Amino acid sequence: MLLSIAGVFIDRKSPVAVAIRAGYLPLLLLSQVWMLAYPLWIAWRRRPDVVRLPSTRAIRREALRALLIFPVAFGVMPAMVWLVTRLSGSTTMPAGPWDAASTTFSQLEWIAFLVIGITVAPMAEELFYRGMFYNTLRKWFHPILAATIQAVVFGFAHRSGLAVSLAIGTCALVLVLLYEWRRTLLTPILVHASVNTVGLSLLALAVAAEANAPRMGLTGDASPSGCVATRVLPGSPAETAGLRTGDVITAVDGTAVRDIASVAGLVRRHQVGESVVLDYVRDGTARRVEVMLQRLKQ
Repeated sequence: MLLSIAGVFIDRKSPVAVAIRAGYLPLLLLSQVWMLAYPLWIAWRRRPDVVRLPSTRAIRREALRALLIFPVAFGVMPAMVWLVTRLSGSTTMPAGPWDAASTTFSQLEWIAFLVIGITVAPMAEELFYRGMFYNTLRKWFHPILAATIQAVVFGFAHRSGLAVSLAIGTCALVLVLLYEWRRTLLTPILVHASVNTVGLSLLALAVAAEANAPRMGLTGDASPSGCVATRVLPGSPAETAGLRTGDVITAVDGTAVRDIASVAGLVRRHQVGESVVLDYVRDGTARRVEVMLQRLKQ
């Protein structure tokens, strides 16, 4: 779930970024609270005696098992992403479910996001998907089919593209098998919390690295002749250097490029404050310009 390298500025003040920041966290918290409260309410109405906090002894016992299962639950996700990406012939790793929103977060929003992801989300999603949804499916279908359905729904509920959704769904299969083995949601909750803790910590490190990475301030699409600039951000080094939308970047520091990923890879070899030499074509005329790299705008 690491951020993909784009090699461009992310405009935190754009209307899209502002909208994401304004609505993402409240909607995330609301959905998690609903997924936590609704299954508990259903369970309490049916059997009030089963709605209780686990004992300290049970937590210690299941925490040990969760520690042993965690490498499997976490490891299947990058393995699945790699497999699907390899089979599809893609050369870039897909973005994770939180990548687009997380790049717009302030420090306070990041803290809230981490707290939700590590504490509320594991409890809510295990109660809803494994505790209520899976057990309901088991009444209608064979357990294997029920487990598969809940895994598919869980994976695609994260709306992250085929590779990442299948990876998250595979993790859900591990969690439902763990639930069947232990016959308690406590162990899947602890494993889920561990997976989120490590995954979000890696994401936070990746975002910090992205924020301090050298940027030019443009986006682009691949073409046979080079990387076509689709947007040049106002005030960016690319705009200062005179680049415009529609320019076709053919080389960076003398190395041919075809897409924004190859541009980004060459840009990342430099430090903030250093310059790169771009060869590009505008209106059929070959040009060359030097661009001084800067950090991500806050």
